[in-house]
Amino acid sequence: MDKERNEEQEFLKDVDRFLNGEEVTPDEGTNEDTRSAIEFARKLTELRAEPSPEFQESLKSKLLRKLTEQEVAAREKVGANWLRDFMDRLMPQSPVWRTAVVTVAILMVATGVMWRTGMFTPTGGLEGETLNGRFSEETFDDESQKWNGMAVAGEQEEEEEGEAVVNIPPWPGAEDDASIFGEELQLEIEITAIEAITRLAGAGFTAPYGDEVTLTLVFTNTGSEPITIDMPQITIAGAPEIGIVYTLSAVDDPVELIPSEPLHMLFVWEQQDSTGAQVTPGVYIFNIGTITITRGDDTFEIVPPSVEVTVVEPQQ
Repeated sequence: MDKERNEEQEFLKDVDRFLNGEEVTPDEGTNEDTRSAIEFARKLTELRAEPSPEFQESLKSKLLRKLTEQEVAAREKVGANWLRDFMDRLMPQSPVWRTAVVTVAILMVATGVMWRTGMFTPTGGLEGETLNGRFSEETFDDESQKWNGMAVAGEQEEEEEGEAVVNIPPWPGAEDDASIFGEELQLEIEITAIEAITRLAGAGFTAPYGDEVTLTLVFTNTGSEPITIDMPQITIAGAPEIGIVYTLSAVDDPVELIPSEPLHMLFVWEQQDSTGAQVTPGVYIFNIGTITITRGDDTFEIVPPSVEVTVVEPQQ
């Protein structure tokens, strides 16, 4: 028993030296069990973040004490042979390896703490990458205005530097208009240092008669400098014989967007023409004008697509 305690004490000292950044080399008299455990601990310390001495001592003491209390309670419990056997198999009987298990727990907890504080957060290599999927996960501080107007959708196709043109693919559910009632049309624009990347959700839309049709423009500045956004003019046109039924003038003042701050611009068309009358059922073309982005002395433009929105006949 004294020999086992001495081995455990020596190993604890070795662990402390590891945590302090000292080199530990087993001597010729070290048994194989201790030698293996020291090597195991050495490899673990190469991967760990640096915890404080107070953190090391407190956690090590608590884990060792808790481990001992649990094993004693398990052995004393009447009729708990299966639990005792399980604990015996789970926990090493050698004092050296029991201490090694606690050391693993200390390093894992320390690494978890450092990860949560951002020490292991990847950096670099992100410029120009998209953030597909991120918009639906974040909560934004919305800057929105309800207008009697709307615009829409599509997928990215990059052109010359400084400009991105969006083309529209066929949208899912086009054959079954009722399947997409009530969806919101959303255009997401991620602005990098020299170009705009667009991703549009839904390229066509069917709306019940009299219902509002909503479009949201989501801008995210992933560059390192503030930018300004000039909002476009939006027109809504019916059949050729009807022509333009409603026009939204461009917003007078540009909107500033600081880095990493998303901006929502909300457009709502209430299915009314310029006189305030309800439009008749049919197909309407929504045209979003050029969106101008300015960063310092550089200016570039986004040219969104035109999209059809079908207003269906009212149900009798």
